[in-house]
Amino acid sequence: MSFLVTAVQKKLGLPPDTPLFEYGGLLSGCPLFREFFHQSLRHCDSLKAVPCPVTGHEALYRLSQLKTPPPWVYTWKRDEGCGLPTQSDTEMPYSGPPLDALSVNALVARMHAADQEAVAAVGEAAEAMAMAIEQAAHSIREGGRIIYAGAGTSGRLGVLDASECPPTFGVSPDRVRALIAGGDHALRFSVEGAEDSAEQGASDLQLLEVRSCDFVVGIAASGNTPYVGGVFRAARAAGAATALITSNPDGTLEADIRIVMNTGPEVLTGSTRLKAGTAAKLALNRISTGAFTRAGFVYQGRMVGMTPKNAKLRRRAVHIVAELGGVAEGQALDALERSGYHIASALLMLRRPLSREEALDFLARYGGNLRNALADTADKPR
Repeated sequence: MSFLVTAVQKKLGLPPDTPLFEYGGLLSGCPLFREFFHQSLRHCDSLKAVPCPVTGHEALYRLSQLKTPPPWVYTWKRDEGCGLPTQSDTEMPYSGPPLDALSVNALVARMHAADQEAVAAVGEAAEAMAMAIEQAAHSIREGGRIIYAGAGTSGRLGVLDASECPPTFGVSPDRVRALIAGGDHALRFSVEGAEDSAEQGASDLQLLEVRSCDFVVGIAASGNTPYVGGVFRAARAAGAATALITSNPDGTLEADIRIVMNTGPEVLTGSTRLKAGTAAKLALNRISTGAFTRAGFVYQGRMVGMTPKNAKLRRRAVHIVAELGGVAEGQALDALERSGYHIASALLMLRRPLSREEALDFLARYGGNLRNALADTADKPR
């Protein structure tokens, strides 16, 4: 070790009196090893070994606060690498003292402030978000699907949003699908290596028999996930439109629509389940809610496609029908029971003398768009 130390000193051209700081392993934990190391340095009188006064996260933080790096710091440049993507801001240290140096109240305040940064980043991507909503709504109207794809946290968020759409909007589970690297097992357990297979991503999407009318949305905080890249490759081959949700402006994945939310460093460095995950969830909320609203599954700001399968939701359905239909709750309940608790059909049945089947057929003529269906009954009282 002593010969390595002197070789490094010569290689870097360090002054003879440069301090040699000891840190970690045997140098910190074994006095006998440390003594032998000191003896082996006697051939080089100029090197004086001293204990390292600052270690761990505190050392990294202090180093990051220096206006200019010490002469012995080496800065890696992209063109000296091996073709790897640039490290994104999400992998950089958060400003201020490290998380583990904070009191619990300060920790909560730090994370709250970071969440506001995530919300602001989502707002800055509004234009791209609107484009994605219009494309998603177009796919829904044309009989296509929204298909999410991601790995780890990103994949789980896609699965979550997809699973919420059928009960919220009353659509078939097939209308919004989600792929996660590693399959269903990855929903509950970490399958970290699965994200590295572009071939698996392409294969998973092909199993869904992707079509040109589908809209494929990749979710990748880094913007570089190979699994999502494979999904995009298969989507393009099928002629499907694509969108990328990412927190890295320099990500290498290509898509028709890029929703870039530069959330910056995480309070827990590199843990993109935090700010980047929050931003991705907000983006997915906007895409699915916006798409089904534009496609006619929302009326007067109400979930008229909702599937009321429990007592709470049935009560909500009664309130919706009573309010939108302008009737007492007893009449609303009667219409709902006759419609099989299909809210849109119940509203049509209050407007015209229709059976449940006739109301469903009438609604289907307008692609499930209640606003357009009701407009056709405006001058036709019951």
